[in-house]
Order: sequence, then structure tokens, then C-alpha cells
Amino acid sequence: MSSSTVLAGQKFCTLDDAALALINHSKDQAFAPKKRAATSRLAYIVSKLKKHITITEKVKTTTIVKLLQHHAITVLSQQAYHAKRAILGDTLKQQVKEFQKLPAYANLLCACNPGATVDITLTPDC
Repeated sequence: MSSSTVLAGQKFCTLDDAALALINHSKDQAFAPKKRAATSRLAYIVSKLKKHITITEKVKTTTIVKLLQHHAITVLSQQAYHAKRAILGDTLKQQVKEFQKLPAYANLLCACNPGATVDITLTPDC
């Protein structure tokens, strides 16, 4: 470097000043928040939400935004909405999978408990 070095739009008189600025700039870059892809960001938001709240249809997106802000995560209302949809979609899929296992569970229960009566009754409002 010459006696007049330019780094990030700044002019330094000595090599030591330029080196110190470069070191500080590198430290700032190391701790800068990393940009995430949209799907990665959604997965991150969903993971944080699952740790702190049980999402139901009644939970408002503004509540999600405020909760995440409380944990130093800034999200837009639209991002909160997509995270809510992702969580509820997974929950519904999981319920369907578990519901399909019910007959197998009843058969296993009968096999493990000879003489027991197992009755599964399904109603339209289930």
C-alpha cells in the first residue's frame, strides 16, 4: 500500500491506519447477519415459532410478528403468515397420518390383550 491508501471509500495517511481499518472491517463482516434464502428463512422462522408458541388457526399474524420481535427476529406480516401456513399444513398432514394408523393400533391392542374388546367409532364431526 502506498502512503495514501483508499479502503471502502476512506483515505488513510499511514499503512497502520489502513491495516487497522481493514481488520475492523473484517471483524464487522464476520459478525454481520447472514442473508438467507427465502425457504431457509421460512424454515428458520418456523423452527423459532415451534419453540415458543403453539400455532392454531386463531393465532394472528400480528401476534407472531410481536413474539418474534421479542426474540430479536424481525419479520414482515407476510412472512409470519407463510410461517403460520407452513406450521398448520404440517400439523394437518401429521393428523391425517396418525388417523390412518388407528386401525393398526386397534389390531395391535387386541393382539397384546387377548379377550379385550376394542371398539373404534367414527362420527362425521371428528
